[in-house]
Order: sequence, then structure tokens, then C-alpha cells
Amino acid sequence: MKKINLVIVVIYFLLAVYYAVFNWSSFVAAHTIDFGFSVINLPVIAVIVLVGLSLVVFQWLVAIVGDLTTAKRITQKDEEMNSAKAAFYDTNENRLQKISDSIEQLFVRIDGISRQISNEINLGKESPLKKGSDKTSKA
Repeated sequence: MKKINLVIVVIYFLLAVYYAVFNWSSFVAAHTIDFGFSVINLPVIAVIVLVGLSLVVFQWLVAIVGDLTTAKRITQKDEEMNSAKAAFYDTNENRLQKISDSIEQLFVRIDGISRQISNEINLGKESPLKKGSDKTSKA
């Protein structure tokens, strides 16, 4: 879009230079110009410069409006992405919390089972009856 704006300004400038080269005497001479709502007496060069400046300002404003529209659209998309990320993290955080709770319960069960096994092994080592009964049963 900015290249098109530049091309329009360059074409306008080239046409003005072309007209000025071949019509210099009428280009600088004062003429009565009717704008419809007013009649003024100006040289044609002044009118061409004013129209050129108006064109440049108009193109500049169009570019600014385009940039603002694009920035607004990007901001909206960014807000949509942030809300989607928040929803994703909320659902995954709940799932992860459930998994974490399940793993913690599993560790508690494993700890309980390991204590039970450890107690049974310690009881087997400390019990003299079992050791003595094992010797008598072998003999």
C-alpha cells in the first residue's frame, strides 16, 4: 500500500514537471480559478503545489488509518490468543493437579506397603521361634 502511495505522488510530480516545462509562461502567470464555491486569482504553479500537498497529506492519512486498523486487529487477535492460552492453562492445570494428587496417593500407598514389608522382614529376623523352628524342621 505504501508503494502505491509513493507511485501516485511520483506520477503527480512528473506530470506537474512535464506541464511546467512545456507551458512555463502560463504556469507562472496568474489566472482566475473557479473552485465552485469561490473564485481566486493564483498562478497555476500555486494550485498544482496545493493539490500536490493535499494529495500527500491524504495519502499520509490513509496510511495512518490503515496502520491503526491493522494495530487494532492485531490487538484483538492478541487478546483472543491470551484468553485461549488462559483457558488452556486452566484446564491443563486442573488435569495436572488431579494427576499430581493421584501420584501423591500412589506414593502414600507404596510407602505403606514398603513399611508393611519392612515390618514383616524385621519380625522374621527378630523372631527366635521361627529360627528355632526352622532348625528343628531341618534336623
